[in-house]
Amino acid sequence: MQYTQFKHEGFTVEYAVFGSGSEVVIAFHGFGRDAGDFKCFSSTLKAQQRLVAVNLFAHGKSRIPEGRRVTESICPSEFVSVMEAFIQQLGVDRVVLIGYSMGGRIALCWLEWMPNTVNGLLLLASDGLKVNYLANFTTGTRAGRLLHSAILNRPGLLLRPTNVVRKLRLIDKKLHRFVNVHMGNEKSRRQVYAVWHIYRHFKPNLPLIAEQLNTNKRPVLMVFGRYDSVISHRLGERFAEQLEQEHCLIVLETGHQLMADAARYLANDPRWPF
Repeated sequence: MQYTQFKHEGFTVEYAVFGSGSEVVIAFHGFGRDAGDFKCFSSTLKAQQRLVAVNLFAHGKSRIPEGRRVTESICPSEFVSVMEAFIQQLGVDRVVLIGYSMGGRIALCWLEWMPNTVNGLLLLASDGLKVNYLANFTTGTRAGRLLHSAILNRPGLLLRPTNVVRKLRLIDKKLHRFVNVHMGNEKSRRQVYAVWHIYRHFKPNLPLIAEQLNTNKRPVLMVFGRYDSVISHRLGERFAEQLEQEHCLIVLETGHQLMADAARYLANDPRWPF
């Protein structure tokens, strides 16, 4: 996989390009993943499109300014400045957005903050469709920040209670495994800490976003897995109720890892690509 770096105001955005068309589709991956996940979507695009898959900050070589603490979260105006400069460098002023899981939250905020730059939106098992109270607590309160810092070095503070509630069958085994995978090793714990703080201000205003989509008549598709224990398809159903578009929700017989399944499905869906 060949990556390119774009630098603006101290930020480094690493990205991979699939295709060479003049129309740009920008894609954001999920937590702990990378831009290469979107290679499976390159064959679903029109000949005149190119897919620009971006590594989120604290992933790959995408970086916040050197010397800046991760707790100094990116504010909306900074994100807008970097992304406007980025798409200008790509030679366009409007893009289609794709967001998978956490990347869906980033795409939703892009749409909220820069609606005039978006031609369409594809959400895949998207985060951002409900309030994440745990993330808000751990990044937005002093007690939460202290607890999260303690867990970095003493993960048992989280893992032991999680094991208990799993034994009581209060959470399913997939969610239990998800917590253990992301918090069970130091590298992943520190990445969670960095990402949650860096993107602390990325809280999509769903009523406003729905209004923008409806007013501007922008196409939107949402794909969810029926058996997703991380992000329920019911969140997509609730958001779809706010939209004036019919049949914008697709529920596949799969779980959270649905990228390949979604690409295969959308390759035969006349609504995609926009």
